Amino acid sequence: MLEIIDRCALMPRNFSVESWLHFDHNPWHEGIVFCRFQGMLILTNHNNNSRGLEYVKDFTPEMFAQWADLHKPTSDCVQPVVPCPDLKSKVQGLYAKTGTLIIWDSRTPHGGFGGVEERATLYFTFHPS
Repeated sequence: MLEIIDRCALMPRNFSVESWLHFDHNPWHEGIVFCRFQGMLILTNHNNNSRGLEYVKDFTPEMFAQWADLHKPTSDCVQPVVPCPDLKSKVQGLYAKTGTLIIWDSRTPHGGFGGVEERATLYFTFHPS
C-alpha cells in the first residue's frame, strides 16, 4: 500500500459546525469497487467535549452500491466528496485516545465536527500500489 498524508486539522475551541456526513469515494466517477482506505491519527484525546469521528456502523459495500443507485446525479458528478445527509439518523460517534489510528473503507459514510475543546487529527489516505 502507498500511504499519503492528506492534512492535519486542528479544530479550535467552541468550533460548532454541524456534522457533514459524506463519502470520500464518488460512486459515479470512481465506480463502486474498493479503491482506498482512509485513516486518522488522533493527536489529542477525543471525548464528548471535543467530539470526534462520526460514521455509519456496519455500512457494507452492497449498501454503498444501493445508495449510489438510489441517488444518481442528474449531471456528471466528479466531485471527490459526496454528501449523504439522508444517512444521518444512522450515525454513531467514535471517541479515541491520543495515538489511536482509525482506518476505514472510503465507501463508509463519515464526518466529524468541533466541540468546546480543541481537537487535533492527522488524516491519511491509503491507496493500493
